Amino acid sequence: MGRPPDPTIRPRLLAQILEVMKEQPLSWVTFRGLAASLDVSTYTLSYHFGSRAELIDTILETTVRARADIMGDLDMSTLSRAEMRDFLHKGYALSLTDPYLAGVRLQFEAGALEGVDEDMGTRVRHSHQMWNTQFHSWLLNQGASEPTASHAARAIADLFFGAHFGFVLNKDAAHSLDAVIFAIDALFDAALPHAAATVPGTSENA
Repeated sequence: MGRPPDPTIRPRLLAQILEVMKEQPLSWVTFRGLAASLDVSTYTLSYHFGSRAELIDTILETTVRARADIMGDLDMSTLSRAEMRDFLHKGYALSLTDPYLAGVRLQFEAGALEGVDEDMGTRVRHSHQMWNTQFHSWLLNQGASEPTASHAARAIADLFFGAHFGFVLNKDAAHSLDAVIFAIDALFDAALPHAAATVPGTSENA
């Protein structure tokens, strides 16, 4: 019988790949280029990651999961307006730090290329849809009407993804964070009735 595969090799290679990707665009990714950077064979990479599309999906899955990890086990639908504002404020600030920062750039690049490079898959689009759904449920729970919740949820999701693009361009974390908070407050004021300052069934003020 042959020796069983070492289960530690793939995670170790992925960690090394993510380090390389801090300085490289997704469009650069090939087995040949990565193999040269990591001093391994192209066979080793193809054995552990399959195709280029599967490798890129693994890279993006790791960065998208890191973004989702900011939320942890939190049930967003239970948050008051003040708690949601605080969560979005802290979550966005955290996303501009290691280990999330490189993923911000990679996700923007992948999202821009999804329509023209089939190897990019649709993981970033699905991440955007997930956040949109979370915000939509929260807005309804806060008393927003269905049309308003639909439009505002999309606006909040677009705000965060777009704000990350702005940061990638300008590298000014403080200004980017201030702009996000300004936009959040404006969207909340436009979307939520003032009477909906608490989560239904609670007495906490926003």
